[in-house]
Amino acid sequence: GIHHVTPPTINMAQSLSISDQFSPTPAAAGGLAIGTVAVSRMFLWGKITGISGILSGVISRPAPADWLARTAFTTGLVGCGVGMKVANMDVTESMQGHGLLRLVVAGGLVGFGTQLGNGCTSGHGICGLGRLSLRSFVATPIFMAAASATSIFSNTKARVSRPNDKPDQESSSKLILGLGTAMATFALAGLASRMPAVSNTKFATFGQELIMGAAFSAGLGISGMTKPSKVVGFLDPIGEWDPSLAFVMGGALAAAIPGFRLVLARKNPALAAAFTLPTAVRPDLPLAAGATVFGVGWGLAGICPGPAMVSVGSGQVEPALFVAAMLAGIRARAWIQGPMVAPLAPVIAVVAAAAVTAAGS
Repeated sequence: GIHHVTPPTINMAQSLSISDQFSPTPAAAGGLAIGTVAVSRMFLWGKITGISGILSGVISRPAPADWLARTAFTTGLVGCGVGMKVANMDVTESMQGHGLLRLVVAGGLVGFGTQLGNGCTSGHGICGLGRLSLRSFVATPIFMAAASATSIFSNTKARVSRPNDKPDQESSSKLILGLGTAMATFALAGLASRMPAVSNTKFATFGQELIMGAAFSAGLGISGMTKPSKVVGFLDPIGEWDPSLAFVMGGALAAAIPGFRLVLARKNPALAAAFTLPTAVRPDLPLAAGATVFGVGWGLAGICPGPAMVSVGSGQVEPALFVAAMLAGIRARAWIQGPMVAPLAPVIAVVAAAAVTAAGS
């Protein structure tokens, strides 16, 4: 049956309470590892580390020239997720409370929105802001606001799992893991750049991208961004607020802003002929519309492309359903073209989110 869900009443006095799940140290350390991977891939191959863009290339036909490298990075993302699960690291949580309808709608919106707006939290939020891109300075606040509004009014916080233990129990070990991952990534990039004849072989490129994907995955896990409760805890400040996501972004940008400035001052990447950067410079309607659609999907589930791929490695059915819907959304954008897509997409996204909420899912 259909259940009518009343959006939570906003009490500003409540919104000042900081959640006991706030974990600034692992968040910043994981963010630093994520930013380091983004800078290292730009240094070696001149590529943007936008997860939705990488996934789009993996499933697009005809396959792009760097399909093998994209697939290797994606394999590293999922593979490290498996490794963290096997090692019994506390990096994922159950998503059973989301419900099938919410997961599928959210995944589809995330996939479609990232393609329409040319980026997600990694592409715009880290690589774009890290390069001081005007488009990303427009897109990021839009998808953050859309995600926050959706999370609040669809009451996503009631759907996510709440961890029983306090996060500071693993704070020191995650700090060491995050810093170690960042340093190892920089070391790999430096080593690869000194041996171009070896590093440019297909086998070596596959191996390097596999490791980069695993390092990115580790950063996401360490930071807590693979837990929807952490993300929704930031997006929805009502009751208790978890500012950890801000520390993840801060850690990532601490590496990305100076790193990109140094790397992009070079004539070319260490292992490629030229940098592959977005050609669009000015913000436009598709950018704003895509950021809105992505934000609505993100707010519905509290998970975006990178963390979703890592969570697939945990063996849960729910992240796999989300990813399947997300990949369908990515492909749908390739098929659905025309001047009315950008004006209509945000409206359809909001209606879909409202329907999910009204259905009690």
